[in-house]
Amino acid sequence: PAWLAYLLTRWKNVGKAILFYWLSQTYPQTVRGWLRAWAQEQLPDGFAVDVHFKPKYDPWDQRLCAVPDGDLFAALSSGRASVVTDTIQRFTAG
Repeated sequence: PAWLAYLLTRWKNVGKAILFYWLSQTYPQTVRGWLRAWAQEQLPDGFAVDVHFKPKYDPWDQRLCAVPDGDLFAALSSGRASVVTDTIQRFTAG
């Protein structure tokens, strides 16, 4: 039945997310390498992967953008989207 398929699919996806978080916290350098490799294989040659997809922090220490269907990478490859990466130099009181 549809409700069972939904329930099983939902818990499969929750389990995958929990596993990925655990791997990220337990083996951050390995997961960091996987993420970089996955991004690099979906982007055109010469794309600045290390500038935009290799942060200084470990996976899940701050944020992680999930792109399960690769649509962001397709948009970047076709030129329909762009990425701007920068560093905040300072905060000033307003």
